[in-house]
Amino acid sequence: MLHLSVIQLLASLTFLAQLALSIGQRQVISFESTSDTFPLVTSSQATVLLVSSDDYVGVHRASSTFASDLFKVTGQTPQLIKDDFSLEANTSEYSRAVIIGSLEQSSLIKMLIDNGKVNVSDIDGIWEAFKMVIVDSPMDAVDQALVIVGNDKRGTIFGLYDLSEQMGVSSWNWWADVATPSQEEVYFSSSDGYGHGEPSVKYRGFFLNDDQPALTNWAKIYYGNNDTAVFKHEFYESVYELILRLKGNMFWPAMWSAMFALDDPLNQLLADEYGVIYGTSHQEPMARNTPEWTNFGKGDWNYTSNKDFLDNFWTEGVERSKNYETLYTVGMRGNGDLPLPGANIPLVENIVANQQRILTNVTGKSSQEIPQVWCLFKEVQSYWEQGLQAPEEITLLWTDDNFGNVRRLPTDDEKKRLGGSGLYYHFDMVIDDPRNYKWINTNSIPKIWEQLHLTISHGANRLWIVNVGDLKPMELPMSFWFDYSYDTTRWNKDNLNEYVELWATREFGKDVAAATASVVSRYTLYVSRQKPELTEPDTYSLTDYREAERVIEEWKNVTDDAWEIYNGLPDEKRSSFFQLVLHPCRAIYTVTLLNIRAGENYLRATQAHMSTNTKAQDVLNLFREDAAITREYHSVSNGKWDHMMDQTHLGSYYWQ
Repeated sequence: MLHLSVIQLLASLTFLAQLALSIGQRQVISFESTSDTFPLVTSSQATVLLVSSDDYVGVHRASSTFASDLFKVTGQTPQLIKDDFSLEANTSEYSRAVIIGSLEQSSLIKMLIDNGKVNVSDIDGIWEAFKMVIVDSPMDAVDQALVIVGNDKRGTIFGLYDLSEQMGVSSWNWWADVATPSQEEVYFSSSDGYGHGEPSVKYRGFFLNDDQPALTNWAKIYYGNNDTAVFKHEFYESVYELILRLKGNMFWPAMWSAMFALDDPLNQLLADEYGVIYGTSHQEPMARNTPEWTNFGKGDWNYTSNKDFLDNFWTEGVERSKNYETLYTVGMRGNGDLPLPGANIPLVENIVANQQRILTNVTGKSSQEIPQVWCLFKEVQSYWEQGLQAPEEITLLWTDDNFGNVRRLPTDDEKKRLGGSGLYYHFDMVIDDPRNYKWINTNSIPKIWEQLHLTISHGANRLWIVNVGDLKPMELPMSFWFDYSYDTTRWNKDNLNEYVELWATREFGKDVAAATASVVSRYTLYVSRQKPELTEPDTYSLTDYREAERVIEEWKNVTDDAWEIYNGLPDEKRSSFFQLVLHPCRAIYTVTLLNIRAGENYLRATQAHMSTNTKAQDVLNLFREDAAITREYHSVSNGKWDHMMDQTHLGSYYWQ
């Protein structure tokens, strides 16, 4: 029996009755025709898509993906025409068309503006803004069009992917195998148009970190990259699409053993073509990854004794990235995520001054024109508190405490800085010996909201980047991270349950949304007490207040509820539900129960109790169950995610 109250069910039906396949947007996609709808796909045909040949490559790519999304939903693929529509010979007759383009680049959009067909004054010059409007007779050869226009490359792309999501195509359709509901027809249903202005946070991204053993081993198998360069463009293309579907715009690539720009020359080129901004982590200045120093560095990672070589090393990083959208990390920490030996404030300030000189000399731009960030992580924050000075145009990146609690936010004076400030946050973390938390999602939406709301309330809105480890299994917190950073006004402490239910509706369907949201909310609450990898046999009391018994009962109930939902789902939804809901419940329940049974075994042994060996056998059986659950994860979707749960999570004596 599902452990869900009638009140919860009734509350959920209030907004689910409106049906939203998107999360938080105004719904402008419908599946039935009315007098004022515009058909994207009818039962007989799909409306043609028109894109100017001179528009961004990223807009061309997203338009092609949008056409594929329409096919996923309806089984019909619209014709996609990329051409120079200013030439009469290239214009065919269409009763209707979808016209797609960026204000910055598309000659087709410019032609519509010049002819007075589209007013773009409300998005002109607005970072990543888009609008869409139905226009009669936009061109001589077109009777009616839905015009989707973005101020820039990403604005246009976000408009397309917004519609894809509203049609039922999850951002996680590939990365979590979320099934797309079928529809016979698809319509744009807003006669007064639709759009979005500038996002709440300018730069929104994630950091692929701690990528061994899980992500690395998975990529070796899935992409067949068994040489030293594992993360090549085939891998990153799926990452770029995910970022854009989530309405993000930047990332820090994997770097434990990877050299993003050198492992595959297409990595950096395609990031720019897709529309994704490249950067390097808090410990990797000037667009160069740590393994590049390991492989090509000479001398010590010491600016006092090795300045000339380091300046040349950093210059090479800027040279190869200067023609792409890049957000440069400045500063210098010790090699390997450690404090810089011999560091002092004048030295660090001198390093940054020289890095800025390199940036301006290589790019030919002023420092104010070059996006730069200085991450005040660990010991670097102490330099700031002791009087470190940073040029006004550099973004100050504040951090959490590695466990999702923001350490420091800007003062009123710091808010006035030209470069603004932002946040580096953790969903995953390698801590000091002997443990870490890398295995599974332990992040709750209310906790994330509370910390991000605190951050935005203090004006830290230039850059938000989150460490997501192996990417999977952080799908839910990543969704909220990007949805909230895109529009911080949409979600507040009173509607977070609505968020989770809308997420569940999109991923699994409205029939199980309320029950799924209850399961997810409870399991993330329970796991917030203690990370599974940090749980010990004596974590929960076996002798006081029935603590261990109550914990077991809670985990059993939520896991039983997840099983009940899973068993009622059609086959095409089971893989994604297993990955996103059932697996974490079962896996964490098993690890929690194993530790409690191990504690009982020890207690019984101290009592010379006859049940000591029985408890020992229980623990052995739970070890086997833990391994079986991992094998099951690795077998779903025909083994697509083999190795993704390789992370050690029991009894480790050093971080791994």
